[in-house]
Amino acid sequence: MQSFKTASWCRNLTVSCIVAALCAGGSTAQVTSPHGVSGDPIRIQSPMNNAFEERTVTPDVDSSWSPVGVGTDREVYSVAQFGHKLIVGGKFSSAGGVAASHIAAWDGSSWSPLGTGTNDVVYALAVYGGKLVAGGIFFSAGGNDAYYIASWDGASWSPLGSYPWGTGPNQDVLALTIYEGKLIAGGWFTTAGGRVVNRIAAWDGVSWSPLGSGMSREDTSRVSVGALTVYDGRLIAGGMFTTAGGTVAHGIASWDGTSWSPLGSGVDYYSDPFVGALAVYHGRLYAGGGFDTAGGIPASSIASWDGISWSSLESGAGGVTGAMIMSLAVYNDMLIAGGVFSSVGGVPANNIASWDGNSWSPLGSGMRGWGHSLTVFEHSLIVGGNFTEAGSQSCNFIARWYENCCIGTTGNVDGDTSDAVDVSDLSAMVDYLFGDQALPETCFQEQDVDRSGAIDISDLQSIIDFLFNSVALPSCP
Repeated sequence: MQSFKTASWCRNLTVSCIVAALCAGGSTAQVTSPHGVSGDPIRIQSPMNNAFEERTVTPDVDSSWSPVGVGTDREVYSVAQFGHKLIVGGKFSSAGGVAASHIAAWDGSSWSPLGTGTNDVVYALAVYGGKLVAGGIFFSAGGNDAYYIASWDGASWSPLGSYPWGTGPNQDVLALTIYEGKLIAGGWFTTAGGRVVNRIAAWDGVSWSPLGSGMSREDTSRVSVGALTVYDGRLIAGGMFTTAGGTVAHGIASWDGTSWSPLGSGVDYYSDPFVGALAVYHGRLYAGGGFDTAGGIPASSIASWDGISWSSLESGAGGVTGAMIMSLAVYNDMLIAGGVFSSVGGVPANNIASWDGNSWSPLGSGMRGWGHSLTVFEHSLIVGGNFTEAGSQSCNFIARWYENCCIGTTGNVDGDTSDAVDVSDLSAMVDYLFGDQALPETCFQEQDVDRSGAIDISDLQSIIDFLFNSVALPSCP
């Protein structure tokens, strides 16, 4: 552990003294606690007088399910954050009892529509060029022609190319992401902007363009791109296809800006294998869907790719006929998988579970119905799908899962497994606030040191006060 001391002229250390503190050398301070045992003491040492104080450790995880208002009246297929609001898209006509045609916003306390919404299902959401983009099977947005894709600027809807077919996608849009400054759309469509694109295309804000020759398979009626992400500088596309850019690629392929490449031998299943969810976690690409092998090894509906080869995640999803993974996201340094299953890795889990890199765990008693979409909003995991109950709570098609991952006191900004609060936490906070560096994706409740609900300069001051001014850190929420 690094150490440093306060400059003699800066005994009551504040943010203005941070440079002097970081450049000097000397005494240390830390908080340590044993993980996993509720009620065990932690020992807090002050750097100024070396005195120890004992506190009681709270449980490792305080987690629970709760509704998001009264939810929606039908299925939720997509969830994303736009500005300070949660946006949901799907098959519904109302949210929170308010008329909202297939798309709605949640501000943390109430639901509201986005204009008059769309005239049919919204399957995908993304933010591009400061606007919210929605894709689906609709023909209008905000009362205007907008075939399969449209953007919302916070006040009104606009098409990204519209009718006639020559200026937009000609069929359903199922997935959206951003790659090299362009909006990438995947789906069932074969043309966009009047050009042949074969299930995937790029929008630069003005026009549509193909990505090579796109995707295909022998049965041309069953070809689609249903999942998109970026991994190791490349665009990753998953779906139902056997070739990408004319190259054999079973269900998943990568695009480097010029050409398509397979990821090993891809995924397989005796009938219609597909990849419907993608995420990056701890430096690996994770793919979920409906398949039983990946790279030729058994992998039930989920597998990981390290850039060279595929690996299974224990025994994968199962317990029901047609088990599949439909959504993936990262929350509190865990990979979350949602879908249709009653067990994963041999562990009972109802349609949602977490993976820590080594083993699976359920999220409480899960959901009574499938989880189709995942995102993080206001430090909670948001799940959308086809369910009316999560845990023991009534949750209409959308639910919130909250985990308090804090242990003992706040302040473990860098996620040190020893739970020490020391100079590395101070450095991580300084880098985030002043050096445009991202905070480690560990535990928000630890990083929100002063428990204000936001990570800002006052959290840095709290760490400084603890390290140098003998001020105790706040207890965990």
